[in-house]
Amino acid sequence: MDFNSLPPELAHEITSYLSHDEIRNFSLCSKFWRELSLPILFRAIYISCDTPRAFSPGGALSHISPAVRHVSLDTARHIAHKNQTEEISETVEYYRICAAGLQVFPRLESIMIYYESLTLKYAVTSTLSQFDGRLFHGVFEEVSRASKPSPLSLGSNSYPFANTPPPTPLKEVQFSFIDHSHRHWHNGNNQKEIEWSYDCLSLENKRFLGLLSDSGDTDRCCAHRKDDAVGELARSESSKPIAEVESPDYPATLEEARIDILGVNHFSMLDGFNPYGVIQNSAETLKKLVLFGTFNRFSAAETPSTMDKPIIFPFPNTVFPNVKEIYIGPCFTLPVYFGELVWRFPEVELMKVMVDVGDLERMGLDEMDGLYTNIGKMKKLKMMLVPCLMFLESQRLLAYLKQRVEDWINGGSTELERVMFVKESDTQADYDDNLVEVWTFTVVEASDSDANTPWGLAFDLRTGVTDEELETMG
Repeated sequence: MDFNSLPPELAHEITSYLSHDEIRNFSLCSKFWRELSLPILFRAIYISCDTPRAFSPGGALSHISPAVRHVSLDTARHIAHKNQTEEISETVEYYRICAAGLQVFPRLESIMIYYESLTLKYAVTSTLSQFDGRLFHGVFEEVSRASKPSPLSLGSNSYPFANTPPPTPLKEVQFSFIDHSHRHWHNGNNQKEIEWSYDCLSLENKRFLGLLSDSGDTDRCCAHRKDDAVGELARSESSKPIAEVESPDYPATLEEARIDILGVNHFSMLDGFNPYGVIQNSAETLKKLVLFGTFNRFSAAETPSTMDKPIIFPFPNTVFPNVKEIYIGPCFTLPVYFGELVWRFPEVELMKVMVDVGDLERMGLDEMDGLYTNIGKMKKLKMMLVPCLMFLESQRLLAYLKQRVEDWINGGSTELERVMFVKESDTQADYDDNLVEVWTFTVVEASDSDANTPWGLAFDLRTGVTDEELETMG
C-alpha cells in the first residue's frame, strides 16, 4: 500500500496516535508526510527574535504560520548578556520584535510570557522604576494588534497579509513574573544604582516603551548620564518629565489565564505594575483562572479587600460571573486575600488549592480556620481540593473535617458534591509521586429515612488523587 496516497483524513487519524517526537521522525519519511506533519509540529513554538521573519510571507516557514496556536516568550532564560546595559536593551529589543511578530500567526490562541523583573532586580536604580510597566504596555499593545487583520512592520520590512483568514481571538494567557531580587541582593547586584538610562535605547525601542511623543520622535524620557563630556546635555535632558505609564490594552477575549508571581518578598513590592491586571478586560469571557504566588510575608496586606479598594487585582469593582474553575496557591488561602476571590468570582464550581512541601508551614490554625470559613462563602461550589494541616490525630481530624463540610452545606453551599482534603506532607516525593493522604467526603442521599437532612456524607481515606478526579478538576 502506498502511504503517500492516503486520504488526508486517514493520514491525520494516524498522526493523532503519535507523540511529538514520533511525528517529527515521521515527517522525514517523504514529502507527503513532511507537509502533513509540519503544521502539527509547529502548533506551539518558542519564539526568538528571528522567528517572526521565518514565519512571515517569504520566510522559510511562512506556509505553516496559520498552523501556530501557541507561542512562548522567555527572557528569564533566553537573554544572554555581558552587562546590565546589554541585558536591559536586549530585553526590550526581544519583546519589541517578538510581540510585533505575533501578527503573522492568524490562528494564535495562546501566549506564554516568562519574565524576570528588571525593576525589582535593580530596585535602587531610579531610571528603571517604571520599566516593567512600560515593557508590558508595549507587549500587550502588540498582542491587541495581533487580533486585528493588519500589516506587520518589523524595522524597515513590511509583511502584508494576503489571502489569510481573519485572526482568531486570543483565548489563553500564561504569565510567569519572577522576582529574583533576593538572590541578587546577596551578590550586591541590586544594592547600587547602575549607570543606565533610556538614552541607551534605539528610537524603535523608545517608541515601543511609550517614550516618544505622539507628534514625532521627540524624546520624553529622562537622561541620567554621568559622563562629563555630555554633562550639560544630561542636565538638559533630565529636566524633561518621564511620560506616565498608561494602562495596557489587555485582551478582552480570554477564556483561561494562569498568572504566577514567584519569589516576591511581599505583594506591595509590585508597585506600579501588577501582572494580575492581565484579566481585567475579560470579565465576560473568562472561564478558568490559575493564580500562584510565593509571597514570603503574608502580612503585606493588613486590611481585607473591598470592591472599591482591592488588594490582589489592580482594578476595582469588576466581577467575573463566568469563571467556573479557579486554582490557587497557598498564599491566596489567607483570609485577607481569599476574601477578594469570593466577591470577584461568585459562580465558581470547581476550586483547587495547589500545595507543595513546606507551603503550609507559615499558616497557623487561625489562618486555616479563616480559609475554611471563607470557602463557605462560595455558595456555588460543587467540588474542591483543599489542604489540611497535620495538627490533630486521625479520629479528631476526621471529626473536624466532617464538621467543616456539614457547616458548608448547612450554610448554603447546597450544590456541593465532593470535598478532597489533601493532608500536608513534609516529604517532596509524596507530592511528586501522588502519595499524599487524601481525605474525601462525598455528598450522598441520606440512607436513614429519619435523618434530619436529606443528605449524608460518605468518607474515603486513601493515598493520592485518581486520574479521573484530576481530569474532572482540569
